[in-house]
Amino acid sequence: MRGNPILFALVIVGLAWAMVAPRAASAFVSPTPPPGFEPGSGGGWTYKPPAPAAPGGVIPGSITIPKPGGGTGTAPVGFKLKPGAVGRAVGGLLRRNPGVAVGLGIGSWLLDECLKNRNGSWVLSCGPDPEIHWGPWVEPYGNTKHKQASGACQEGGYRQSGKSDHGLVPSFGRNDPATSGSASCCRPSGGCLFAVYRGRIGDPEIIPDDEMDRLLERAPIPELPTVPYEVTPIVNPSPGENPEPRPFRLPVGDPVPRVNPDTGEQTWVQPGIEYTQVGTAADPLRLDTRPVEWPTEEPAPATRPADPTTGTGTGTGTGTGTGTGTETTTETGEETKPAPAEPSSLCKDHPDVLACQRFGTPPDPLQLQEESVPMSITPYGNAMGGSCPAPRQAKFFGRPLTISYQPICDFATMIRPLIIGLAYLSAALIFVGAARRS
Repeated sequence: MRGNPILFALVIVGLAWAMVAPRAASAFVSPTPPPGFEPGSGGGWTYKPPAPAAPGGVIPGSITIPKPGGGTGTAPVGFKLKPGAVGRAVGGLLRRNPGVAVGLGIGSWLLDECLKNRNGSWVLSCGPDPEIHWGPWVEPYGNTKHKQASGACQEGGYRQSGKSDHGLVPSFGRNDPATSGSASCCRPSGGCLFAVYRGRIGDPEIIPDDEMDRLLERAPIPELPTVPYEVTPIVNPSPGENPEPRPFRLPVGDPVPRVNPDTGEQTWVQPGIEYTQVGTAADPLRLDTRPVEWPTEEPAPATRPADPTTGTGTGTGTGTGTGTGTETTTETGEETKPAPAEPSSLCKDHPDVLACQRFGTPPDPLQLQEESVPMSITPYGNAMGGSCPAPRQAKFFGRPLTISYQPICDFATMIRPLIIGLAYLSAALIFVGAARRS
């Protein structure tokens, strides 16, 4: 074996694969996903809640896990929304049907942010008229831009006086606020301090989808609609804002006793399976399994049926019978138990049974006859002799061809110790058989 490293390596690899392959094939299980959990596009996974759920945190749920040998168990699982999942889900829904904005609770927010849908695309345009596009409101002191006139008035008041002045409100006079390009910033008690302006613009720039999704992350959505969200499943999640998967155990079978060989103390353990989440992109709920056992209390003894000869009530009964089979029974509420019988000796009452017989001292064992059979092993011939035959010469299509026996001789030399060992073992077995027959 040492003379051929390739053969030795193949044997080692084969033994390793024989030990590892069966375990690797049975080391993982894939639980049944709960309702609403399904593969998404691009190898991701999505979760569509069966009913609207509150945003933020982890959406709780549970999964069914198969046990080795049959049976199932359940384990908690949390579905954590991926970053931007709400914006992408709501943005995709709005792009397909802009009218659902009111149903989602973000209709007023879209107007406050000057976001409008125009021919299936979202644009930044202030004012209620979708055909007239206005630019942002500008205050005169810092030239800051705002989507609402009220915001421009408040910012201008701060820059003018150096402190926040939330009492300033825009006044449009007799002009229509929807079509006015200017507004005066006035106090409710009277007196206007300055004016803010905005101008009409041409075709507004279309907001890219990813930017729209980021804007929707700030939308005041009261509850998540029943649309698919990109989620990360976390089996047995830890508490907190950033949960992590934790191992969990399921019992298999009944508790079994264990005896300490040093102290003789008996304890009880519960056998089971420990599961650890090792999810992949294609199977995020994949679980690694390993057999474990943990200490448990001694199980209660099985309930035994009550002995019909004993009872918990008290009572006495007397009866008289006649040849016609009539009987009278009287109960007084107290029980009269018969006196216990005197203990009897088995051998006294039954001296002939086998268990009561006495035997004498056994005789000395017989001496077996011994016989020596001389045996010896004599090697035949010279085991160290021999040489490899000379190569054979031949011609093939007129060309000389040499056939060497050296590879066969090298192989014979390599297995020579094995052949000799097998020969000695065979001779020993022959001698043992001959000795038994004689």
